Amino acid sequence: MARGAGSGDGRAEGAAPAEGTGEAAREAVGEAMGEGMREGMTGTVGESLRETLGETLGEEPERLPQGGEEAGAPAVDACWKRIGVWARGGRRCPELEAVVHCANCPRFARAAQRLLERPPLPGHLEAWAERLAQPPPPAEAAGPACLVFRLGPEWLALPTAAVAEVVELRPVRRIPHRANPVLRGLVAVHGELLLCVSLRRLLGIRRTPPRGDDALRGVYPRLLLLGAGGRRFAFAVSEILGIHHRPQQLEPAPVTAAQGPAPYLRGMFEAAGRTVACLDEAGVAEAFARAAAA
Repeated sequence: MARGAGSGDGRAEGAAPAEGTGEAAREAVGEAMGEGMREGMTGTVGESLRETLGETLGEEPERLPQGGEEAGAPAVDACWKRIGVWARGGRRCPELEAVVHCANCPRFARAAQRLLERPPLPGHLEAWAERLAQPPPPAEAAGPACLVFRLGPEWLALPTAAVAEVVELRPVRRIPHRANPVLRGLVAVHGELLLCVSLRRLLGIRRTPPRGDDALRGVYPRLLLLGAGGRRFAFAVSEILGIHHRPQQLEPAPVTAAQGPAPYLRGMFEAAGRTVACLDEAGVAEAFARAAAA
């Protein structure tokens, strides 16, 4: 940049900057020194860095003491704002012909270095020292992992150890002379015939029609394979939410479940903003086995 261009705008060299600007400038300059200037300020990173750094420093007054003059730090001449690429009209710096952009100018790099070398604000180091001296909060131990799914209007969960697989829906073949409503029939999964049962009927959950925008929301019914007690059963679910870790201590089941799914519930917990009922896989598998033998 051209010499002697720092005092032609009529402002006092020791003018105080706007409050809070220096902190933002330090952060932007730190990123610039760590990323862009080591790479020659080229490519997409360089362009973005030029804009960020120049605009941040350009918001400073023409001279940027920022409290450093009291500590002996020299003022910074923001010539990139007056005659550089961030200038609002007027004459242009003759050195731009050689460096193309202010971010490639040694004066710009020295100004960035001066911002980094300035003393911190009063109380800044003490505040961080106090913050870092605090012991970290104790981490809560994650509980067992569960597969959370929806069945009608209810959100349920089974331990992942009891879930053998989740597959797309398959055609169900009825078994003649079997009238148990929980037993739906047989379904073929990977060439193996499995008993297909109805968890909805076992738990007494009302049927709800699918929403018209389920496909747009990426919600699809699935066939869940339960493996417990040495046997495998398949049952349909309305939606799979995913795997979540439940807390070690579950909340008790509500009173409304006393006459319905209570015998098959371990307790309740929250997952992704939903109240989920954690099922007892052994009790559910035993109920399915009784339905198949009836």
